[in-house]
Parts: sequence; structure tokens; C-alpha cells
Amino acid sequence: FTVTTNDIDGNIVTNSNENVSWNVFPSQKYVSFVKGDATTSQGTATGTFQVTNLTKGEGFRFRIEAEIGDAILRSKLYLIEKLVTGAPPPVNQLAITPSGWTNDPNFKVTWSTPSWSEERDLLGAIIDIRDIDGVNEYNEFLNFPQSGPLTEYSFTIPEAGDYNASLWLVDELGNEDVDSSRTVKAQFDNVPPQKFSALYPDTYTLPNGQQEITYAPVQPDFEWEDNGDFPSGIEKWHIFYRPSGTNDVRHYRTYDSDSVNYNEYGHIQMRDTNLHPLEDGFYDWWVEAQDRANLIEFSDTNSFGVDASPPDISHIPIELIDEGSTSPSIDADFFDAASGVKDAFFYYRRSGSGSGFIKLDLLAGPVSIPGSDVRAQGIEYYIESQDNIGNVSRWPNDGRAVHSVQVRGSQPLTLMAENFGGNEESDYQLFSIPYDIPNALDAILLAMDQAGYPDFNKKYWRLYAYNGGYEEITNNFYGLSMGEAYFFIWNKDKINERPLFDFGTGHPSTVTDPPFEIYLQPSEWKFFGVPYDFPIPLEQIYTENGEYIGDVGSLYAWRDGWKELNKGEELMPWQGFIYKSFSADRIIIDGRGMDIGMSTERKHDIAAIPMQSDEWTIDIIASTGLLKDDNNTIGVRHVAEDGFDIFDEFEPPMMSGNVALRIDNRKREIAPDLYTVDIRKPSEEGQFWDLQLIAPTNGKRTYVVFDGLGYVPEEYDMFLINKTNRQAISLDIENTYQIANSGSDEDGHIRQDLRLVIGTREFVNENNDGVNLYPDAFVLSQNYPNPFNPQTSIRLSLQEDARVDLIVYDLTGKEVTRLVNSKEHSAGYYNFIWNGKNDLGTRVSSGVYLYHAIVRDSKGSVVLNKTRKMILLK
Repeated sequence: FTVTTNDIDGNIVTNSNENVSWNVFPSQKYVSFVKGDATTSQGTATGTFQVTNLTKGEGFRFRIEAEIGDAILRSKLYLIEKLVTGAPPPVNQLAITPSGWTNDPNFKVTWSTPSWSEERDLLGAIIDIRDIDGVNEYNEFLNFPQSGPLTEYSFTIPEAGDYNASLWLVDELGNEDVDSSRTVKAQFDNVPPQKFSALYPDTYTLPNGQQEITYAPVQPDFEWEDNGDFPSGIEKWHIFYRPSGTNDVRHYRTYDSDSVNYNEYGHIQMRDTNLHPLEDGFYDWWVEAQDRANLIEFSDTNSFGVDASPPDISHIPIELIDEGSTSPSIDADFFDAASGVKDAFFYYRRSGSGSGFIKLDLLAGPVSIPGSDVRAQGIEYYIESQDNIGNVSRWPNDGRAVHSVQVRGSQPLTLMAENFGGNEESDYQLFSIPYDIPNALDAILLAMDQAGYPDFNKKYWRLYAYNGGYEEITNNFYGLSMGEAYFFIWNKDKINERPLFDFGTGHPSTVTDPPFEIYLQPSEWKFFGVPYDFPIPLEQIYTENGEYIGDVGSLYAWRDGWKELNKGEELMPWQGFIYKSFSADRIIIDGRGMDIGMSTERKHDIAAIPMQSDEWTIDIIASTGLLKDDNNTIGVRHVAEDGFDIFDEFEPPMMSGNVALRIDNRKREIAPDLYTVDIRKPSEEGQFWDLQLIAPTNGKRTYVVFDGLGYVPEEYDMFLINKTNRQAISLDIENTYQIANSGSDEDGHIRQDLRLVIGTREFVNENNDGVNLYPDAFVLSQNYPNPFNPQTSIRLSLQEDARVDLIVYDLTGKEVTRLVNSKEHSAGYYNFIWNGKNDLGTRVSSGVYLYHAIVRDSKGSVVLNKTRKMILLK
């Protein structure tokens, strides 16, 4: 075998004299080296080899290798006798130590030799080491000794990098297969991460050379560079800090490289709000970059400050000022140990004004409230201070929003009785006193006595409180308390001038913060008044749970009768109000203003929710003479509940001499009581309401009017049953029920127990309280209302099942619309609605129209043929 040395251009190097060593691959088991040149001569060298043994008649393969200098030349593959193929199987359990990235270049691979069914010996293994780009760094044949196969091999990586170390076996015939190799990673990194900088928070130099320190939050937002690492890459970042001027180094946080955030500038920016907050002070900080081979690099060191505490405010408050007088000097002390106090201001306003606060600078020195701003309703103020990084502190700091200063009034407090009188309930005046006046009742007694009207003479005047029922005040031991309400009545036939009560001067205003609380007894009416001498919006009155009072109870004022109060209204001072809650223990009257106090929103306004086809409400009005109760509503809405809910209202207490209609739910399991509003869920069968009517025996008639019947689904029957006299009327025919105010009980009233039942015929019959409800004649009633706009009701009574046609014509006889077209109806009362439109849906013009009913019985005979007039006005 002759080898030739050539230069890079392919020319024979005739003057070379390189050392030559000869070998046989895979071994000299069957081929031996005979002789050969030890050096090249004239560019060539020759070696002689001889086959020395044969293999059991199977044959083998080999190559000749010549190592010349740093190069190895191999011959083609020689085949002796029969070709035997089949490379050895892969090794088992190939492993490398150390595994993963390391800064140690020395590695050791270990493996185990697999069992092999072929009767061929294993001559050795080939190890091949290449970098991740595939460049060969190391390739060696490992010749197994006679003692048996090798199971480990050590090698050294020349430079940092990521390498694949592959190993495969070679048999005695030279068979090998690189595809059978097993591969492990040899990862060597002796290069630390790149130098980088800590960026923020930091201390920087102003143009004038002054050092300016950055103040960070108690959980700082750290920012630093990521300049990378070769070849293993950054594994972790460690943040360290120490209080400035100390060696007390503390580990702050470690971040994995794959969990950090990068900002728009490509810098790492991290804040951990789960860490314990730093205390106020100044700190040095830096970052340690650790690569995957445990090599580290430190950033430079930066400094920052922490100032989480706002300035301290020390202040002695003012408690009382005389109306119209300038306040005493107002001052406060301010201190901030970190960034320092930047500003401090005093804010004040008149209580109940709801306007903005007047602002005065307290750092400039003490301030005063001018007498022109000191009014009888009181003063509210607070103090604010800010440090140089924006931390704000506020006084008072005990949970109050403002400090309330009482103002001692200089003007007489007077209450004038309203311009009416008499013994009717509508003549009562419900009042309260918005000041804490110890002897308020004495002022009323004195005024009445000076006018010549004896104390507690019922012929002239009367005074009532309410505590689970009306209590007439008949002696001067009864105190009139702030926050309570009372009824006053005076006889205008005996008293010529309206009474005027003078409660005197010098009464301090009521403190607004904390807000005033009124304690309740659940399911009992509370008569109360505003404790402040200014109006309170209804949105600023809430329960102890922060609920709008109208959502958990009923609220009324007295205005010639009980009137429900709704959002947007105000409670006025000196007036009285009543409230009943299902569950609340107290209500809070918040006089601080909507910019400070709690402002509630009603959960639902049922009137603002459009009604669906199976929803309806009916208003029920009871009246006799000039007396009226128009607060009653029943109906069905999907948003309501069958039990007590926010749409229901309790019936206010009744006083002697008035008319009252109330919904009697006293048999209800939850919140059994008398109601004035009861809205329930729709039911396919229907609903019924038990009512109670109370009217004075005044020799007149009481009228009960049902408004909104036209919205009840037409398939329902509607009846009002008088359970007292066992009579009933169909509300499909009439919407008004009349009762003669005759007879009397012991207190001069009549009482009638009624039932309003609305539903299917089966439901009505099941709940009719034993009263027959259905008609015994065929009748076409006059429409109601008439004249009408935009719609009217046409009622038809059917004695028995029949086929009905109901047609509307104009005066020329032209058909306008057909309300019923030859439709079968069961016996009963029917209410048909015409909405003033023709069959095309167009609204017709004003004028006189005719409606004509033809009713045929089951045999087809006409049992009613009737025409009536009606007038449409716009």
C-alpha cells in the first residue's frame, strides 16, 4: 500500500520527510504488518501487509491506515472471501459526567455492552465528538483489550461550547454503523456572563452637579441590562441590597431567566408585590448574573430611597364656634423623616353646602375661618400634607372624612304651624327638630299658653308621638328628641293665628362626621326627622349594611296624606318622615355631602323596566269626599318575587278619620304585614290579593277604582269579591266599586274585607271565597273611558259559551278594524281593547265611531246583536 503526499494544489511534495506509522483497521487479528517505510521519500511511502488467518470460511473486511504527521490516510475497504455484514447493536446506558453545563473541561462517558447473538467478537468502539455546528473535534477508535470490552472513556474539551459525544461499536470483521450510535451532551463553559449595568432606581447628577436620589416604592421596580452569556446562557438573576452606609448585604429576590419581563427598551424590569415591603430609608442595590455553568458576573451598584410614609400631622381641633365670629387661630405641625414635607393645606366649608372646600396654606403659618363663613348649620374641615415624592397624609386620621365643628347659633330657632287645622288626619303636621334642645316641649307649651290656650287641651291642640303605635303627649315630662318626628294638630276654629314655637338661641349645630344613626325595630314604623338644619338627599340615607333604604323598606313623608319618597328627593329639616324596614337595625343619615359621604343607588326601578306581554300592574285608589288613598299597587313582573322584595312597600300607619286601602299579607310566612304595594312573579293560572278597606262613617260613599286593568292578559278573568257582604263585581265590566259609608264600629269606621282575584276561570273559581262570579245574560257594555285617547275598553258579558264578532265602524259604515273575528268564547266577562288604529296599524282621526257585537250561541242562533257609539279625542 503506497501513500503519496501532495500540497494544497495537488502537487507531489518530493522533498518531504514525514514520519509514517502503519496500522490495520479494525485490528491485526487476521492481517499483519510485514514491513514498511518509516518516513516518506520523494513524497511517497510503501507498506506491505499479509493475511495471516482466515475466519471459519466466512471472510472479513479491513482497511490499511497510514498516519503521516497530523494526517491519517485510509485505504479502500478490502474484502477477504465471503462478505459478512451486520453491525453490532447500540451500547446501553450511555451517560456522561458531568452532565449539563459545567466549567470543568474534563468529561467521562460510561456505557454497558449489549448482548449479541452473532458469533463475532467486538473489537472496539468509535467515539466521535462534534460541536453543535457539526464540526468534528475528536474521533478515536477505542480498541478493546483481551480482558473484555471497555465501559468508560475520558476526554477533555479544548474550548467552551456545546458538543455531541457519539459512541458506536465495531466487530472483529470491521462491521460498524454510525446510525447505531448513542449520543450524550458535553457542555463546557468557562466564560462568565457579559458585563452589564443596574439601571433603575438610581442616583443621578443634575446639570448643576447636585446628586438627586430616586425614591422607589416599598416594593421597588428594578431595571437592569441583559447583555447575555456565551455559550451556556443566563440561568438566574439575583438581586441584592443593603442599607446605605452598612455592610448588611441582603438577598432580595431570584428570578429564572425565562420568567423575567422586558420593557420597550429591551431591559429587564421586575417588581414583586409578594415580597415584604422595604422600610423607609436609603439603599444600595446590584444584580448578580449566574450562567448555567455557575459562573457569575455582578452589575455596578446603584442607590435609591424608600419613602412610603406620608408626613405626620399634629393638630389640636376646634370643637365649637359662635355663629358669625372669626374662628380661633388654626395651626398644625408637619414632619417627614425621608423626602421632607412639600406642602400642607387647610380645607373648610359650611356643613350641608355640598360645594367645594376653601383652601388655605398652612405651611405659611396659622389660618382662621372668617366669620362670614361661620353659619348655624356648622363647619367641616380637614388638613392635607404632601411630602416631596407625593405621599399624602390627611387629618383627621381616625376614619372620619372631615372634622365637624359645631356652630352655636345666634338667631332664634322657630317653627310655624302649617296653614291648616282641624281634627281630620289630613290636617296633621308631622315635624321634627334638627337641634338637640333639652326643653323643646317647654317651648311649645309656652307658645300655646301665651296665646291663651291651656296646656294639653284637646279642644285647641294635640301632640302625638309614635312608638309601635300612636301615643298622645299629655304632660310636660315627655321630651322631644332630635331625630324623632311628632304629629301636631291645632283647631283653626278656636285658634285665630297659626302657632309659632320659639326654641331660643345658642343651640349648637349637629356634628356631621360621624353621620347620625337612627335605631330601628325591624317590622315596626319609625317616625324620624333630619338632625341637621339643611336638606339631605335621599341617596345619602342608607342602612347599616350600606343599602339604599328604599330597597329594604318603605319611606313616606306626610303631605296631606302619606306620600312615598323616591330617589332624587330630599329630606328637609323641621319636617317628619316614617320608615319601616324588614331587617335593618338602623339607618344612617349622612350629612357630609355626596362628595364625601356614601351615595347609594337603588338596585331596581321597576317603573323603568319595560313590561312584557304577561306583565301588568294595577293602581288601586280609594276615596271618600276629600280623603284619598292612592298609594296602592298590585301586579306581576318577572323581576319580582312572590315573597317580600324591594318592589313591595309596607302600608303606613293610619290615623283616625281617614280612608285606607291596604293589601293584607298578614298570613304570609316571610314579612307578614299590611302592604301598600305587592308585586309578584307572573303565574300561568293567576294571582289573588286580599284587601282591607277602612273608611270613616261620614254618610258618603267610598269609591275603589282600579287603574290599569286593560294591561291584564285578555284570557284572564278579573273579579273583586267583597268577603264581608258576599258580593262580587266583574272588573271586565266595571273598574269602580262603590261602598256606602253606613254602619260603624266602635271607632267610627267601616271595614270591608275584599279579594281581588285575576286568572283563568278555573283559578278564579278555586279562589272565589264561595261567591258566584259569572254572568247570567248577554250584554255589550259602554266602552270606558269615553271619550278616550289613545285606547278604550269594550266589555262583553256572555251568559254561556258563544261565538263572537266585534267590529269597529266609522260613521259612514266603513269597517275600521275587527277586534274579534267569529271566535269561540267561554261564558264570562270579556274586556276588549281598541287602541284607535285600523287593520293596517295606522292611527285613525278623532271622531265618533261605532262598535257592533254579534253573538251566536252553540246552535248558531243570534243571542246578541248590539251597536254602541264611542268618541275618540286627540
